[in-house]
Amino acid sequence: MRTGAWRRPRSAPGAALLAAALAAVLAGCETGGGAEVEAQAAAVPARALAVDVAPARAETIDEHVLAPGTLISPEEAWLAPEIDGVVALVHFAGGEEVQAGTRLIELDDELLGLREQQAEALLARARAQLEVARAALVRAQAEADNAAANLRRKRELFAGGATTEAVLTEAETAARAAEAARALAEAGVAEAAQAVAQAEAELLLARRQRADAVLSAPFAGALGERTVSPGDYVKKGERLVRLVALEPLEARFAVPERHLPRLAAGLRAEVTLEAYPGRRFAGEVVFVAPAVDPDTRTVTVRARLPNAERLLRPGAFCTVKLVFASRAAVVVPEEAIVPRGGKHFVYAVVGEGEQLRAERRQAVLGQRLAGRVEIRQGVRAGELVVAAGLQRVNDGAPVRIRRRLEASVAAGPARIEAGPPADSAAPASGE
Repeated sequence: MRTGAWRRPRSAPGAALLAAALAAVLAGCETGGGAEVEAQAAAVPARALAVDVAPARAETIDEHVLAPGTLISPEEAWLAPEIDGVVALVHFAGGEEVQAGTRLIELDDELLGLREQQAEALLARARAQLEVARAALVRAQAEADNAAANLRRKRELFAGGATTEAVLTEAETAARAAEAARALAEAGVAEAAQAVAQAEAELLLARRQRADAVLSAPFAGALGERTVSPGDYVKKGERLVRLVALEPLEARFAVPERHLPRLAAGLRAEVTLEAYPGRRFAGEVVFVAPAVDPDTRTVTVRARLPNAERLLRPGAFCTVKLVFASRAAVVVPEEAIVPRGGKHFVYAVVGEGEQLRAERRQAVLGQRLAGRVEIRQGVRAGELVVAAGLQRVNDGAPVRIRRRLEASVAAGPARIEAGPPADSAAPASGE
């Protein structure tokens, strides 16, 4: 094939038709028909742009702060025996939950039982001796009373000259002896009572030591790993098993000091964990530290979390959303925001039926959300805004709805998270 060869033009009839049409147009312009042509062109409707729309929705926004935290148990303890001894029985396998007062480990208490019996016998003997001393005191008191009465009579007789001085002296001597015997008997009662008290204390100690041979759960919780077996010799204070309360738990976290004026017990907290994506655990603040940490300039806060399902475990990392307040707001998809010249605009869809058009409005933005933006001024709840196809949309352009993106806004929870505020712009004209 030859290159650069001249090609034959299209058929003459087609060119002739084109030339005839051009001549007719020129002739119309020369005879004053231009206005009529323009009117016919204006009568042809502009083509409506297909756009995706989404409704501006009324939502509840939480004013909050996010902070990393750690789950802790409000009750946690290592259980250790109060006495030395040999392990006799172990009533747990490890890992199970127990109630308060459940017996966990028992030490050999045979010797302790003998000591308790000995203490009981000593107490019984001391109590018997106390009864004997009390009876002796009663007799001594009676003899002292009789001697005192006899002395009074002798003194009366001596005063009347009816008896001799020797008889009076004898009566005085007998009264002093009876009083001394009474005092001695009273001292015997006190000594016997002291012996009873000492015997009671020794019995209580023996019983306490025997009770200490049983290691019980001080509160309800889950047991740790079992590290002891029957026959092991354990010492006083030796850690044997860990007990951790699981219901409720607490999230411990730190909040920057600038939020101190808003911190208070009773604030709502929502906790999320990587182990349970998409799930939130509701809680309530129960503790706010009375002082700011001078090293980190933060305030320690603890929120209590119900854990009936036992999904949470102490020591787990978590993210805490501490909610200070909630307020109503209007939100739109972030794709509906058009930044231009340092301002922000949205295109609201107005009109009815097939007469829909895009109306550009200047918007005042509020909080930025997860895929959404708060509109503080410019759009009302329920109005439709253009969410896709904005590149071809102009103010007043005719549009038709291709899709209604309900799920883009409604997919989130009814209560949505508020992040840092977006840049605000001046109010939209006409609003």
